[in-house]
Amino acid sequence: MAREPLSWKKVIIEAGAIVASILLAFAIDAGWDARQERDAERAAIEALRLEMRANRENLAETIRYNDEARASVIAYLHLSPQQITSMPSDSFPSRAMHVELWAPFTFDPELGGTTAFINRGESASEAVRALSRAVVNWDRTLADAGEESVVLWDASRAVLELLTPYIVDLVPQDEVGPVLNVILQDYLPRMARIRGDRRLIAAVLAKLNLQGIYTNELRDLLDATDHVLGLLDAIPSATG
Repeated sequence: MAREPLSWKKVIIEAGAIVASILLAFAIDAGWDARQERDAERAAIEALRLEMRANRENLAETIRYNDEARASVIAYLHLSPQQITSMPSDSFPSRAMHVELWAPFTFDPELGGTTAFINRGESASEAVRALSRAVVNWDRTLADAGEESVVLWDASRAVLELLTPYIVDLVPQDEVGPVLNVILQDYLPRMARIRGDRRLIAAVLAKLNLQGIYTNELRDLLDATDHVLGLLDAIPSATG
């Protein structure tokens, strides 16, 4: 039996159905890819949100440590060796003064979520693009503070090297490595001798000035952190 020839109308309908099915498949794939990208973006934003909140707390504490240490050292430098030896021990600026003289108290943030967010690619959302620009600026501000941190650590090591002869007898013999945060024996006389060491005090002053510069860099970073967190607050959380 001879087959009925296809009409042009039928050919067009069948061809259209094939094209429509192909386009639908592409649309489904594109929709799936877009959903995957949105889910990945939301996950990256949530990781950034958690990391920035933790980093802000750490950063604020580091600034506080530096401010308190600088204030304590400045109070110490206003005293003469004679004043130190004659004052009551409970009126001395700090019982951890030997640590405050040299320790840099630097900021050590978590960066996994921040780095992943920066490297994840372009977003279709203007709010997320604005957030990306703020995070890149935050990262640059952190790098600026990091440069000051390197210089501060060098100055801190110089102070520690000069300070070590005054506290070496305090290191417990059963410890591996130096333990500097100890309650000092002969506390006031020892701190008076340190105050009278002009070379050591010059190194302390250099470190103190660098510590102030570094702390100002951290304040800039705190402002940048608050800006990022403000933008994050404007983006709904995936967890509600």
